[in-house]
Amino acid sequence: MTSDPLQAEINDFENELRREWEWREDELRSLSNLIGREDDDESKSHRKSIIVMLYAHYEGFAVFALNHYRIFVNRQRLTAQTAASSIVAGAWGHIFKAIQSGDEKCRVFTSELPDDRKLHILWRRRNFIEQHDSLRSREIVVEDAVVDSDSNMKPKVLSRNLFLLGIPHDWVRSVEGEINRLIQIRNALAHGSRKQGIPNAEFDEIEQAMKDVIERIQSEILNSVNRQHFLSSSAL
Repeated sequence: MTSDPLQAEINDFENELRREWEWREDELRSLSNLIGREDDDESKSHRKSIIVMLYAHYEGFAVFALNHYRIFVNRQRLTAQTAASSIVAGAWGHIFKAIQSGDEKCRVFTSELPDDRKLHILWRRRNFIEQHDSLRSREIVVEDAVVDSDSNMKPKVLSRNLFLLGIPHDWVRSVEGEINRLIQIRNALAHGSRKQGIPNAEFDEIEQAMKDVIERIQSEILNSVNRQHFLSSSAL
């Protein structure tokens, strides 16, 4: 048992992340075992529903893992000085949006706006610069809106989510084909454009590819936690 509070928190983080995938994997395995490995028409037809569920578990796990990391980072109670630039950029998203839109509801900008609306953006920029040192000393919070959970978890969406949280994302390019294949088949089945069943060999190939993707998501997130990628270089 470790006496280091951060290491204990990291251990809990890892255990919870692994448990999340384990129950999803167990459910997929149970369904696959019920169908068996036969290639008769009935078995092929039943595998269509597992393909749809496989995508749901991939997307569900990805969203969980990304938010699990986001919540972990918030628990560290970092300031903009101690957090990595990627984390600060995500936490300050509402500020940057207010600068561009002239949002009067943003609590960061408290000085009175000039009468000329065309000056609002320039005024916000100036106000941001004037408050920059003060802002950097404040605790930051990465809001749940930073993680895009509304779109299908296409490669570009997964990559963007990883990038916004400062987690390595270049590797997603190497698995674009596998993710897109699953999404295309899932969509074809859901929309009725593919009516034929899924042969066992095709299912095995798709399932293993997606399990590899999910393992990589876990690996990159755990590595980011253990290496404290959420910290600035000066705070390490």
